Amino acid sequence: MPHPHEPDSSMSAGDDGLCLIVDMPPVTDEVAYQLSELLRRLSEAFDLAYDEQILRAYQQREKEREQLFQERCRFEPQQGLPFDDEVPF
Repeated sequence: MPHPHEPDSSMSAGDDGLCLIVDMPPVTDEVAYQLSELLRRLSEAFDLAYDEQILRAYQQREKEREQLFQERCRFEPQQGLPFDDEVPF
C-alpha cells in the first residue's frame, strides 16, 4: 500500500517542477479531439467566471513588479555614462 504522502506513480513533475502532470495514455483521434474541446470550453468558462479576479491578480502582480523595479533603481548605485574625453585605465 502506498504511503499517503507519496505521489501517485502515474503522476510526474512538469517541466517547471511546480505542477504534476498525469502521463497521457494513447487515445484515438476522436477522443483527443473531444478532450481538447472539453478543456477549451472549461478554460473559456473559467475565464468568464473569474475574469474580474484574474484581472485584479494581473494588476497586483504588475504593481508589485513595478515597485520592485523602483526599489532596485533607488538602491543600486547609478553608473555614470562614459565621456569621450575620459581615458580608460
